[in-house]
Amino acid sequence: MSNEMTQEAKAIFEARRQRGLEAQLILSNKLIEHAFNEMEKDATETLKRIKPNDIDGRDTAWRELRAVSRFKERFEQYVTLGKEAEKTLFGKIKQRFIA
Repeated sequence: MSNEMTQEAKAIFEARRQRGLEAQLILSNKLIEHAFNEMEKDATETLKRIKPNDIDGRDTAWRELRAVSRFKERFEQYVTLGKEAEKTLFGKIKQRFIA
């Protein structure tokens, strides 16, 4: 990417940065953290209680556990992408003033 960033690229990086900030706020909320932990705990406990021959029950509990995990991972991904976008944006700004 050249030294000068297009307006479209700036808008994309700014949107990623903003989404990352919002995701971080959500993940740092104690109620959300508690809900994620309880949902993971409930699904894990369900898996432990399911009889070995209850294939449908096991599949349902496993899908629930994976869904909670994937939802949380997506927010964590937004945070990571937001931090990377911020570094890119502010790195380009820094380059402009140093050069």
